[in-house]
Amino acid sequence: MFTENFIPHGHCYLWKPDLVGLHIVSDALIAIAYYSIPLTLIYLVQKRRDIPFNWIFLLFGAFIVSCGTTHLLEIWTLWHPVYWISGMTKLGTAAISLYTAIALVKLLPVAMAIPSAAQLEAVNDEIRERQRIEAELKQKNLALEQAKLEADLANRAKSEFLANMTHELRTPLNAILGFTELLTCDSNLTTDQHEQLRIIDRSGEHLLSLINDVLEMSKIEAGMTTLNPNSFDLCGLIARLKEMLQLKAESKGLQFITAIAPDVPQYIQADENKLRQVLLNLLSNAIKFTVTGSVELHVAAKTALNDGDSSPDQILYFEVTDTGPGIAPHEIEALFNPFVQTETGRKSQEGTGLGLAISHRFVDMMGGKLMVDSKLGEGTAIAFDLPVELTPAPLSYANLSGERVIGIAPEQPTYRILVIEDRWENRSLLVRMLSNIGFEVLEANDGQEGVTLWQNWEPHLVLMDMRMPIMDGYEATRRIKANPKGQSTAVIAITASAFDEERAKIMATGCDDFVRKPIREALLLSKIAQHLGVRYLYESSSQTPLLQTTEAEHLTEIKMPKHEALLAMPSLWLEQLNEAALRGDRQQIYTLLDYIPDPDSSLKSALTTLVKNFRLDLIANLTQESASESQFSNHL
Repeated sequence: MFTENFIPHGHCYLWKPDLVGLHIVSDALIAIAYYSIPLTLIYLVQKRRDIPFNWIFLLFGAFIVSCGTTHLLEIWTLWHPVYWISGMTKLGTAAISLYTAIALVKLLPVAMAIPSAAQLEAVNDEIRERQRIEAELKQKNLALEQAKLEADLANRAKSEFLANMTHELRTPLNAILGFTELLTCDSNLTTDQHEQLRIIDRSGEHLLSLINDVLEMSKIEAGMTTLNPNSFDLCGLIARLKEMLQLKAESKGLQFITAIAPDVPQYIQADENKLRQVLLNLLSNAIKFTVTGSVELHVAAKTALNDGDSSPDQILYFEVTDTGPGIAPHEIEALFNPFVQTETGRKSQEGTGLGLAISHRFVDMMGGKLMVDSKLGEGTAIAFDLPVELTPAPLSYANLSGERVIGIAPEQPTYRILVIEDRWENRSLLVRMLSNIGFEVLEANDGQEGVTLWQNWEPHLVLMDMRMPIMDGYEATRRIKANPKGQSTAVIAITASAFDEERAKIMATGCDDFVRKPIREALLLSKIAQHLGVRYLYESSSQTPLLQTTEAEHLTEIKMPKHEALLAMPSLWLEQLNEAALRGDRQQIYTLLDYIPDPDSSLKSALTTLVKNFRLDLIANLTQESASESQFSNHL
């Protein structure tokens, strides 16, 4: 810079030292800047490996380094003539520059797609909004989960309440009806006392039916009611309903008509019990509230479109019409609500307002739809359709003897029965009932005491109440059945539960059978005979017409029903009365007697006297003979 010995070249800068110095300083600063930029780029690439095109920064760094080198060579060539090196360096820089320019052009669309700051802020705002919504949804989900948990707890509490209410209501009824049944067997009672017992029994049965309605509605609302389809005779079901209600309709001067279309199948598969209850509720209401005119039941068939295995074979259409007072339009909407009655129903002061509600729910469960058409002063028509499956005629079942048991047949072992029941009155009823028959009976008031007695006494059969303190029947049954000796002991559960689902739970513990409260003597004894094979002695029947002298003398005081009066009754009514007498079902007999048109008739009086004196065997004999003659006459 301070000498005049410059190497001659094309850029002599007019040999001005200050100008040469300016170029040297500028090139040196440029070179230093160029070399520092790649270092920054390399640092950026190392720290931000997530950048999708960080290679462009390395390429750009190489270009910058080449540019800086050319500036250094500009200074070097002032004293050293390395022009080829300088030129080659510039050529390399040019190549890197061109490649970088081309790469930048290709990278431009990608770079343009990078969101701007405003766009990123908008995205951030959207993310924050989503986070807020997610937080709200999370909070709502927590609230829903809490509500679901509370609903589950409420349903569980409702189920427990129903179970407890069933137990608490049925258990005292078991004692009332059971001891009433035992007292009716006492021949020392007067006619008035028998009549009073009959009132107690019928009142108890009526209370039981009301309890069953309330519990049935509660089971439906709790989702605990299930369908139990079976094969049955539809025409026979309708005929029995007609015979059951015909006399009641005639006593009011009403025409009762049932019309079944020719194409309606006789045998179908559906829930027979629920269909019977629906039809009985609809027909009973129609007869109850119709003063003059008629009540009609029409059944028709519709062919279903069978497009798969789950499609029904046929759809039946049921319609019940009457000429009663009708239903106001504003009352129809609430007609099927539980505990709701129409104005006519409230004036009658009868029923609970549950019959139609239960019928409506049952029809829905069976896959049908219930419809109402009514006009004030003209009458009401209630109809529903029902999908059914066709089925062949079911096998006939043998008639079971329902005669009253009076003892155990001779030449049999002494059967030991253990009664485990916490309620004294129920335990006393069972002990007395079984002891009178001739069984050897011991009792325990809880499961723990019962298991101990079972181990020491080894009974043939155990009657096990399922709800008891200290140790319930479920645990006691499991302990008995867990012992090898327990496999030979029959365990019959005694439960006040109204739920069908309870049966599966009971049987899963190891019980061999179960009986619901209130317990009927005939049913319990038949269960015992089924599991032990015990043979009973029965009251004299048509097959064993042997009477003690005292009994024969007593019968002379009883006015027997006239044979002609029995023949005047419908044959199906005679068959139902015969079946009720064979079963020992006095309540059903009293219900059938109420259908005799004239309440003061000698027929009703004579039959009532036989029931009061517990001579159901004579009723069975008389009705059997009359039913046979009636059927023979009909054929003629």
